[in-house]
Amino acid sequence: MQHKKTVRSSNNPPQRTGWPGIMDAIILSGGKQRRMGGREKAFLDIGGKSLIERKVNLLSGIFSRVIVVTNNPAAYEYLPVTLVPDEKEGFGPLMGLCCGLEKSQSEYCFVTTCDTPFVQEALIKHLNAAAVGFDVAVPMWHGCYEPLCAVYSRRCIEHIRKTLETERKVILFYDKVNVNSIPMETVMQFDPEGISFFNINTDQDYEEALRIYKGFRDPKDTA
Repeated sequence: MQHKKTVRSSNNPPQRTGWPGIMDAIILSGGKQRRMGGREKAFLDIGGKSLIERKVNLLSGIFSRVIVVTNNPAAYEYLPVTLVPDEKEGFGPLMGLCCGLEKSQSEYCFVTTCDTPFVQEALIKHLNAAAVGFDVAVPMWHGCYEPLCAVYSRRCIEHIRKTLETERKVILFYDKVNVNSIPMETVMQFDPEGISFFNINTDQDYEEALRIYKGFRDPKDTA
């Protein structure tokens, strides 16, 4: 899902190398999807693995710890992850982001969702490096933020908490922190088609994901 750009950020950040220390990954895994007959998206199968298993496998090879924020922790106990319950249902991904950051002991965390099966490893690693010196490193795609494929500092927590008092949209705290927005032309160096941002919300999306996996658009299978 894309979010329109509404605040100023750094489109031309200074060139830096290296990662901002040991990092965790946070997977936001919502509950049952009404548009998919009440099924829990995390357990949809692609190529013999559930979406959540594929994402955990990918991130475990990159990060020191994987945190899953969910309102159904019991369903995920078989996975090698740290489980964090959603503090309040109905507050959307912004609440999940806050809960995950508060659980992490790392200064920075990469944040993603369970329903984006094709996030590219090269893009993740670029975002990790791009976070150095910033509070948020977020990719742009066709003029919009992709805030659920981004790196966040724990310095964001107080601003997220304040935003949650009145708002639910993730990017509405961005004007309170130091944001490194990664231009689309840079993102395309690591993900030319923007397939990292493809997410599954409907049965039609799921069918498209299966076609993509089978080589319809021949993406790299990163999990």
